[in-house]
Amino acid sequence: LFWKRDKEITNIFNLLGKNKLFFVGGAVRNTLKGIVCEDLDIAANIEPNNLKNILKKNDIIFFDNSKGHGTVTVKNGNFNVEITSFRLDVITFGRKAKVNFTNDIYLDSCRRDFTINAIYSDFNGNIYDPHEGLKDLNNKIVKFIGDPAKRIKEDNLRILRYFRFVAQYSKSSKDIEKKSLNACINNRLLLRNLSKERLNFEFKKLILSDNAGFSISLLKKYQIIDFILDGLGKLNEKDIKLFNMVYKDFSVRLAYLAHKAKLSKKQIKKSLK
Repeated sequence: LFWKRDKEITNIFNLLGKNKLFFVGGAVRNTLKGIVCEDLDIAANIEPNNLKNILKKNDIIFFDNSKGHGTVTVKNGNFNVEITSFRLDVITFGRKAKVNFTNDIYLDSCRRDFTINAIYSDFNGNIYDPHEGLKDLNNKIVKFIGDPAKRIKEDNLRILRYFRFVAQYSKSSKDIEKKSLNACINNRLLLRNLSKERLNFEFKKLILSDNAGFSISLLKKYQIIDFILDGLGKLNEKDIKLFNMVYKDFSVRLAYLAHKAKLSKKQIKKSLK
């Protein structure tokens, strides 16, 4: 476990209590794959004000830009450690929500989007997996927690996040959980409600993923890709199949897509501004 070798992370756990903190999401997935994770998400069974007071008393510098959502960010060298108090999202407004804080890790897990994003680990590597995310991860399946349509309406960006995680973990149609996919297809018009900034952030991660070609093929097939970058629907399957072989750099991969879809610089700037 790489975090045991990090003195600053170990210090945070010792100060706040190893029985109170849990790694969650990408930090756990990457560790299970043997990858060192640069940005860490930690879920804390500590009320936000208490958490901040402990950090202040111990001269731990942190930033609190969460506007009441219970997240503080601690800089650790070149990467961030985000610590979020256990919470429930009572009313959601896209990426924002009216929240209540809780001491129940299960309730905290239920607000998360996908089963593979709700795998928790304590400092010693003991796993808490209330939604069988490990099973889905091993089977390369991306699946919403709860009713997919409801989770998408809470935050429309989850449609694109779904395809981004598919690009990371799924390889073929046999890896697809149809209920989650169908909810994304049926609600694809909701992508019009999102800012270009939010779409571009997820799209950049998507096209840099290992299995991006498969996800792009799905986005084209179900007429979603033009909501992200207008004109990419003209891509043909032959060019998409070659996409994973393109050098893994955002500018290079975007240029490949634009060239194959015969997009002008003006079209690209309009879609990605």
